[in-house]
Amino acid sequence: AAEASGYTSLLWETSGTGYFDNPNELNPVYYPGENETGFVFLSLTAFGNPPCGNSTDYFYLEITPAPQAYIDEDASICEGDYYTFINDTAFNYIYIFWETSGSGYFSDPYSFHPTYFPGTGETGQISISLTAYGNSPCEEAVSSMTLNIEITPSAFAGEPAIICENESYFLADATASNYSSLFWETSGSGYFDDPNALNPTYFPGTGEIGYVGLSLTAYGYAPCTDAFSVMNLEIIAAPLAFAGEEAIICENESYFLSEATASNYS
Repeated sequence: AAEASGYTSLLWETSGTGYFDNPNELNPVYYPGENETGFVFLSLTAFGNPPCGNSTDYFYLEITPAPQAYIDEDASICEGDYYTFINDTAFNYIYIFWETSGSGYFSDPYSFHPTYFPGTGETGQISISLTAYGNSPCEEAVSSMTLNIEITPSAFAGEPAIICENESYFLADATASNYSSLFWETSGSGYFDDPNALNPTYFPGTGEIGYVGLSLTAYGYAPCTDAFSVMNLEIIAAPLAFAGEEAIICENESYFLSEATASNYS
């Protein structure tokens, strides 16, 4: 604390850009100017009673620059991917350190631009922070961001199946998860009653037979890629039978069914 005696008044002055809350008090508070750092000369003048002169004393106040830390904006990755920081920086620090609320790890927690590797099965939102430790007596600076790890989508169109010509097929076995939307497509000429439903019904086109690929796409949440699955639907041609035209024979005669035809039969 400053000391003075035998004075009529006091005056504090500074070589810096800051100010005193009361420059005429013995023990005022000095507020450094904006971004003021380094050594600042603070002087106290005690004005004496005539015929005594004035007395001035001074000291240097060292203002240590406060550490600053800046991290990337919030980001998203897909399950199984990793994230490399590119916009992180810090100033006025002795060292830096990275931390996470998740179960993963950093390629180097003491360096800039590290890569974060999520833990096994780690998904959801996790917090990542960059701390810059400054020179005493400054406190550390912390900057944080949220990394959202989206779950990878999955899709299964179903097991292969067989139907008869002119029948429809209900895709009861299809499953999907972690998707934003779904879409069914066919390699055939038929259509789905709802191509955006998980378990639609497929209606083959007129005369459609043979193998038809029915594909299900599960669109993932960005930045995840989509999941794709195909099932084969075999459409068996329906059997056809024609006994022949009407005919007339005489009693005790036989009749050869020469006009009878059949196809697609076992």
